[in-house]
Amino acid sequence: MGGRVLITRPEPGAVQTAKRLRALGWKPVCLPLTEISPLPAELPAGCKFDAVAIPSANAIRHARPALLRALAGLPVFAVGQRTAEAFVAYVDDPARFGNIRQAGAYFGLVPCQDASAHMNRLGHITKDGPSAVRQLLVEASWQGILRSGRIKAHYQQIVDKKPERRKIALVATARWLSTVMLSMLKSGQCWREEEQTIIKPA
Repeated sequence: MGGRVLITRPEPGAVQTAKRLRALGWKPVCLPLTEISPLPAELPAGCKFDAVAIPSANAIRHARPALLRALAGLPVFAVGQRTAEAFVAYVDDPARFGNIRQAGAYFGLVPCQDASAHMNRLGHITKDGPSAVRQLLVEASWQGILRSGRIKAHYQQIVDKKPERRKIALVATARWLSTVMLSMLKSGQCWREEEQTIIKPA
């Protein structure tokens, strides 16, 4: 290896691909042939949707917050490889995380803490880090609850038969999923549906 590789992907994908190739010993040269830019799109008035199809992480990256809020909670048909690529791109080097639980904090999926007046109260999640990956993790968790017995079991354990905890449980499942994905990156192991949860719910 060590030869030059021409990368024609648009940004930011070109830089991410170049970084991975460079780590493998290649000499990447970026020459994007296309450009991805957001459009001022608005939802059609009066239309209700039963699901959302997301072709790539760019669809989330360029979506306006109001649009994401309007579509939140709907089932999502997404390209799993792109979601994984977005996660890997932002994690970069898994070794820089001393503890896999740090993944939840890195992607802003941990609750804020108020430790004033000798009390420790948990609030809404911090929403630190890349919002695009955080949204993808939440949507991936929703799909996992529908399709994976292992993820569904983790979610139901947090819900504990209390409907008002469903939203909290979905975010907590996304946080747990981020730690599992980081653990997989560190260990090189694949997802094993038959295993019990790697990490107990916090």
